[in-house]
Amino acid sequence: MGSRLLDAKVSHVDAAFRAYAFPDEFYSATLYGNIHQILKDLQKITGQYALERAVPELAVFSERTVQVGMYGPTALTEKIQDLLKHPALKRLASISQLGLLVFLYPGATHTRAEHSLGVYANTARLIDALWHDPISPVFRQIMTAEDLLAGLLAALVHDVGQYPLAHDLEEARETFLGHEDLGREMAKRRVEGEESLLARIDRLWPVAPPIATKMSKRVTNILDAKPGDTNYSPKDQILHSIFDGPIDADKLDYLMRDSLNLGVSYGRALDFERLSRVVTMVHEVKPGGLAVYLGAHERGKISAEVVAFARYAMYGSVYLHRTARAVKSMLHYGAWDMLESSNEENLQSQFEDVILRNRLPALQQQLFEKNEANQAMARALWPGFNLADQQMIAWLWQGCGDRGRMVLEALALGEIYERALVLGHDREEELWRNLNKFAMKASPAERLELNDGVEEEISEFFGELTSTDREQTEAFHDERLAEIAVLRQKGPLVLVDIPVDRTSGMRDIKFFAETARWKYDEDDLVKIAVSKSDMWEAIVDKFHKSLGKVRVFVQPGAKRTLRAIPEFKWQGILKKGLNRANTAKARKGSASEAEKGGATRLT
Repeated sequence: MGSRLLDAKVSHVDAAFRAYAFPDEFYSATLYGNIHQILKDLQKITGQYALERAVPELAVFSERTVQVGMYGPTALTEKIQDLLKHPALKRLASISQLGLLVFLYPGATHTRAEHSLGVYANTARLIDALWHDPISPVFRQIMTAEDLLAGLLAALVHDVGQYPLAHDLEEARETFLGHEDLGREMAKRRVEGEESLLARIDRLWPVAPPIATKMSKRVTNILDAKPGDTNYSPKDQILHSIFDGPIDADKLDYLMRDSLNLGVSYGRALDFERLSRVVTMVHEVKPGGLAVYLGAHERGKISAEVVAFARYAMYGSVYLHRTARAVKSMLHYGAWDMLESSNEENLQSQFEDVILRNRLPALQQQLFEKNEANQAMARALWPGFNLADQQMIAWLWQGCGDRGRMVLEALALGEIYERALVLGHDREEELWRNLNKFAMKASPAERLELNDGVEEEISEFFGELTSTDREQTEAFHDERLAEIAVLRQKGPLVLVDIPVDRTSGMRDIKFFAETARWKYDEDDLVKIAVSKSDMWEAIVDKFHKSLGKVRVFVQPGAKRTLRAIPEFKWQGILKKGLNRANTAKARKGSASEAEKGGATRLT
C-alpha cells in the first residue's frame, strides 16, 4: 500500500518501497484514485471488507444455490439466472461434452452446460482462495469487486462458442472449425430475437462513475488475455489463468466430472480442498513488464502436480483410447472430404451461419424427407448418441462427396473402423516423427492424399504376393482379396490417424519456492523466488511421445486380411504412402509457384 500511495513515483524512492520487487508499470496500473479506495484496502487488510456482500456471486452459503460443481454448492443469484436464460447459453444444455465417446463409455452423456457451470463454480472457489491467501495479500489488495465479477462472468461464458463435436472437428481443421472465434461472434449477436449476450451482461451489471469500462468490455478483455503475456494487464492475466491455465477451473471440472460419469478413477485423485489452500498469484518481472499466473506455494506442489498426472491418465485411458480415436478419424475424414469438395471460404460462412443461427435442427429434418439419396442417414434416426451430434454429422454429410458420406453413414450407424496397425514413438521413431511433422501442416487435401497413398500401397502389396505367400495364410486367398476390392468401392479402406500434440494447454506451472524462514516480519522486503516442477515438466515432455500413437484403422470387413500384413511391411506401406503425399504436395506447390510466376510475367 505504501508503494502504491507514492503515485507511481517509486523509481525515485528507495528500493525498499518496491514491495515484491514489482516494476514501475505495476504501480502505475494499480495506483489509488481517491481516499475511498485506500480506506477499502485498509478494510480488506483488517478483515472488515465483506467480499460476499460486494460480490454476491461468491457467497457459498447463499440462500439460492445450484449443485453443479464437483466440490460443493454455488451461489445462484437472480442476475446469474437471468444470464443463463440467454439462448446462447441455453443451447449448451443440448450439446454433449464428450460427443461420440458414448460409443465407448455409455455414461458419457453430460453436457457443455454442466461443464460451463462447473467451471464457473470452481472459478468462484479459486477466487475466494486467492482472496484469502494467508501469505500473499497482493490479489486481495489489487482486485475490486468489479474485477472479480468480470472474472466470474468470463469463466461462465468462455465456452459459449462450443458446438456439437467441436473438439473432434477442431482437430481436423482448427482454423475453420475453431469454437473460440465463434464464441466471440456469438456473444456480440442478437440470438433468436433477443439482445446479445454482451448486451445482457451490461444490462444486468451496469457500471457507474468513476468506472468507465463497461462490464462486457471487461469480460472480453479477460477472455482475450494470455497469462504470462506482459501485453495484458496483471489483473486480466491472473483472472484469465484461473479458468485457462495449468491448474485451472476448467481442468479441475472436466477431469473430475468425466471420471465420475465414465466410471474411471483418475480424476477423483484431485485434492481440490488442499489445492484451494495453496494457490496464489505468482509473478515474474520480465523485460516487457509483469507476467502473472495462477500458481501455488511450494507446500502445495504435490496437489498441483496431481492435476498433470490426472490429465495424463485421462488422456491415456479415455480421450486417446483406440476406439475414441477410431471415431475421431472417421469424423476427420468426413470433415476433410467436405472441405475438399467445397469452396472453403464459402463453407466457412455457411458453417458460421448454421452455428450462430442454430440451424442444425432444421437442416437435419431435410434428411428425413422421402429422398432415395437420404435413406442411409435417415435410418440413423435413433443412433444411440446425442441428437445434436447427429445433426452435426448430418451437416457434414450434406457437404461431402461419396466417399466421405460412406464414412459418416457408417459412423451414424455405429459401424466403427478397427485397428490394423499401431505405431508408437518407441517402435519406429523416425517414421513416427515424420508422420507427426506432416500432420502438423497438412491441408485437408493432403491428409486425404495420405490415406489414398496408403491404400494404393496396400493394393500393390497384394499384387506382389507370391503363391507361397498366399498359401501361408487364408487371409491372402483370392476370395479374401476380392472382398477387399469390393470394400474399396464402398468407401475408404483405411484411415490414418495421427493425434495432435495436446501439451499446448499444459504450460509450466509456477511455484513460490519454500524459504528458510518460517514467517516474514511485517517490515521485510519480500523477494520470493519462482520455481518450476521437474515432475510436471517430465510429464509434459513425455506426454505426446507416450500417448500420441499413430494408428491405421480399417473397414471392419477388411480387418482380418489387413491385420495379416506383417508389421514391418505395414511400416514400409506407411513410408511409401507418406512419400506419395509429400510428392503430391511438392508437385502442387511447384504448380502454384509456376502460376504465380506466369501471372507476374504476364503483368
